Amino acid sequence: SFLRTTSFEHNTQTITPSQLGMQNFPAYLPEGAISFDVSGLFTLGSGYLTRFINNNWQVRDVMTKISGNHTFKFGGEVLHPHFVQRFIGSPGFDFSGIRSGDPMADFLLGAYNTMNGNFGVRDNDDITTLPSFFIQDQWKVKPRLTLTFGLRWEPYKWWVDRHNRINTVVPGAQSTVVPDAPPGILFPNDPGLTRSVTKNAWDWNNLAPRFGFAWDVFGDGKTSVRGSYGVFYESINADSLAQENPPFAGWFNGFNGVIDNPFGSVGQTPPPAAPTGQFGCVTISTPPGVDCPLFPLPVGGVFNMTQLYTPYDQEWNLTIERQLTPSIMFQTGYIGKIGTKIEALRTYNPARFVAGTTYDTTTQLESTISTPSNINDRVLYEPGILSPQGFLLGNDFRSWYHGWQTQVTKRMSHGLEVVASYTLSKSIDTSSTDNLGATVSNPFNLRTERGRSSWDRLHAFVASWVWSPAPHFAEPWKNRLFGEWTVTGITSLQSGSPLTFTSGEDVALDGTFGDQHAQLNGQSIGVSHSSRGNMINEFFNTGAFVNPTCSFTPQPGNPLSIEQQNCTPFNLTYSMLGQYGNSGRSILSGPAFSNTDFSIIKNIPFTERYRLQFRSEFFNVFNQVNFHNPVTRVTSGSFGRITGANSGRVIQFGLKLFF
Repeated sequence: SFLRTTSFEHNTQTITPSQLGMQNFPAYLPEGAISFDVSGLFTLGSGYLTRFINNNWQVRDVMTKISGNHTFKFGGEVLHPHFVQRFIGSPGFDFSGIRSGDPMADFLLGAYNTMNGNFGVRDNDDITTLPSFFIQDQWKVKPRLTLTFGLRWEPYKWWVDRHNRINTVVPGAQSTVVPDAPPGILFPNDPGLTRSVTKNAWDWNNLAPRFGFAWDVFGDGKTSVRGSYGVFYESINADSLAQENPPFAGWFNGFNGVIDNPFGSVGQTPPPAAPTGQFGCVTISTPPGVDCPLFPLPVGGVFNMTQLYTPYDQEWNLTIERQLTPSIMFQTGYIGKIGTKIEALRTYNPARFVAGTTYDTTTQLESTISTPSNINDRVLYEPGILSPQGFLLGNDFRSWYHGWQTQVTKRMSHGLEVVASYTLSKSIDTSSTDNLGATVSNPFNLRTERGRSSWDRLHAFVASWVWSPAPHFAEPWKNRLFGEWTVTGITSLQSGSPLTFTSGEDVALDGTFGDQHAQLNGQSIGVSHSSRGNMINEFFNTGAFVNPTCSFTPQPGNPLSIEQQNCTPFNLTYSMLGQYGNSGRSILSGPAFSNTDFSIIKNIPFTERYRLQFRSEFFNVFNQVNFHNPVTRVTSGSFGRITGANSGRVIQFGLKLFF
């Protein structure tokens, strides 16, 4: 078989930086407009350019042999995926309210909190070949007991880029394939590396055993117990590989500047809009030891680890099924799952915080040794060359899931069908992200990432039903009027999704600008809500968190204290510098979810060939309010508030003619 899929996206309009009154800001997009996010209020933008193309070949064959009470299956497949991705995102500015205390005021003043954007075009053309083979035996031990054994072998070949644009970082190493690259950045086929920039082109030992059983407990076919265990290998998708890879593309950011001169207001030189694809590095005698005129230092990017592994899951379940009546079945069971060697991105080169102060004899003021201005000099690897905002794709993450699932099914009888299910579960992981914007709160301690998954719901109930009455009247017109009706509905009830609280500032001064967890002061987070308005304005106890911003106002002739002096330029309190928040991940649940959809369908047959269908559909038929999660960034002017909700009741009508 051959499957080709494409996904193209384009901007809606073009607005240049100069049209917005911005100085010294290159047009990093060939077309499009800069995006603006005013926290909790609105977002402005025009989209951006993307091109995703998949061309996948597959050859597959399975054979079955029945011998006595054994059913053997064996076979395999070879998949040859080809993925092309070309994209460049629009630059963006965030107005959080940290500058004036109100997001809208920051926007009107042009005082942004964060600036981020890309330069160069992401252009990857990746291919690989993935074979897999299996053998399975379904053994009917007795009429009431069946066992199933199986084994899969799935060797994994790492992706390669047709243009050799995937690269990696090895601190202290010098590339021989690209001699003008700075130290630490290696390319395909550099010494000790394959074309995929890994040490081995294949991961060979991916053996996945499977076992299952089915037991007819009483021999009457009405009660069964089923169980299974298996290992399931996953894959690392091409769109998870290096994309922001220098010297072809990179990104930039800035903090607490002004929009009319985004780079100049924070003392930065804008990177080139279109890199040449070369570094041009030469050795110099002053730090950082090299000068790269064709690509700005320090170098960020998304890199692959040189030692990657295939992620895999261990899954098991035990289920009991009972047929209560000819049309009603009850099912309950336990499901467990552990994910190992899960791939995700993490910042690998944070800046170390050096405690202590220095004394300036000119100003006669003390300041901390570690400041935002010397972050690039304090990184773990290659100071001034490798940026603290580089990302590394590795197998550093895990997941755990345990759930009890119960379902009642009433098959269609007397015109009524009902399916209702309830799940009590908990999902924990160390990374829930599925995008390249992944960050970690503390790059020095990945254990702080362990918490409830972003999609975890403690309770989940879903019930759906279909009612199609079939009246039988002697008069045909009555059958036409009262027959051919169908009424359906589905109700969903879920617990709230987890909330993770972030400080909103680089309190640790590590330069990665990840979502550092907020600091708790010992108060209780949960609160009781006396009204819906009270819940919207303060969903949780905002006073339980330490705000890292200062409230000091310097007065003429009154020197700032040591603590006040160190609030600039990021407004961080002196006592919190260098610390990571203690609030943890996913420590509170947001608003619950409740929704019911309803529809009525009437078929009106005219002849055997023609039929008219009338439909009336009600989405959120009871107009229940389902709130979005509250703002959880401490420095936001909307911290603790719920700023949005899902759609209210929507009714639509339709008329179809079938012929």
